[in-house]
Amino acid sequence: MAAMYVFHPEMVNGERGKLSVDLKKCSSDLGMTSWQSRENGNHFIVTSIKKDEFLEELYATINR
Repeated sequence: MAAMYVFHPEMVNGERGKLSVDLKKCSSDLGMTSWQSRENGNHFIVTSIKKDEFLEELYATINR
């Protein structure tokens, strides 16, 4: 099940701004998750934080 959200991606790639991301999980290994951008097909791989922490931050941003 995929969903479209907008969030601040600096936690993922160090850049500011907003990015629409298709939250279809592309891969998961050892608590790290890869998400695919619907716009350009790039993969943003979450390597510095655990999946649960990433999801908490993402949902907190969505619900602001």
